[in-house]
Amino acid sequence: MTIRVETRALDTLIPETIPIHFIKIDVEGGEYQVFKGAQNVLKRNRPVVVFESGISASKYYNTKPEEIFDFLTNQVNLKLSLLKDFIGKKRPLERNSFIKIYNSEQEYYFVAHP
Repeated sequence: MTIRVETRALDTLIPETIPIHFIKIDVEGGEYQVFKGAQNVLKRNRPVVVFESGISASKYYNTKPEEIFDFLTNQVNLKLSLLKDFIGKKRPLERNSFIKIYNSEQEYYFVAHP
C-alpha cells in the first residue's frame, strides 16, 4: 500500500519575519530532506533542533550520516550532540563519532544547536 503525502519546504512556509527558536523533527528517515527544505530558516535563526534519526529508517531515503553531519555543520553552521549530552552540557560530536553512533544505532536522539 502506498500513502501519498504532500510535502512543502519550511523555507516556503515560514516568513522571514517570524523568529524560530526550536524545531522538533520526527519523520522516520526523511530528516535530511527536512533539513534541506529548512536551510534558510536554520541559517537565519540557528534554532535548537531535536531529531530522531538512524540508519534503519534513513536507508529508505538513501541518506548517509555524512550528509546530515556535513549539511548541519558546514551549510547551516550548527553543532551536533546526542540529546543526553546536550542536556548534560557535554561537548558536541565530531564527525566520526556521529557517523559511528548513527550507523550502530546505539542512540537515536540528536540535537543540532548553535
